[in-house]
Amino acid sequence: MAPYAASGGAIGSDGLLYILGHDRPEMYVLAKPAMGPTMIHVATIDIEAEGQAFSFAEGRNIFAIDRRKGRVLQIALPAVPLDSQIGARIFR
Repeated sequence: MAPYAASGGAIGSDGLLYILGHDRPEMYVLAKPAMGPTMIHVATIDIEAEGQAFSFAEGRNIFAIDRRKGRVLQIALPAVPLDSQIGARIFR
């Protein structure tokens, strides 16, 4: 995401926080730490949209904006396992 900040984010049905930056075609998945203020990076998902707003649809689908082409995309996200992330917790 560097050098920019997060542009949009939402908690998925799996309890993880999904965020987009401003210009890279990536979605970042974060979990809550067991202790402390630093979120745990769980995964980076390549997506077709280059940042900005998104919204969860049904299941693991999102709607995202493709600014360059001026369209809204529906994107299916892969499942993101937490089993290898020590101390990671979901948001509930």
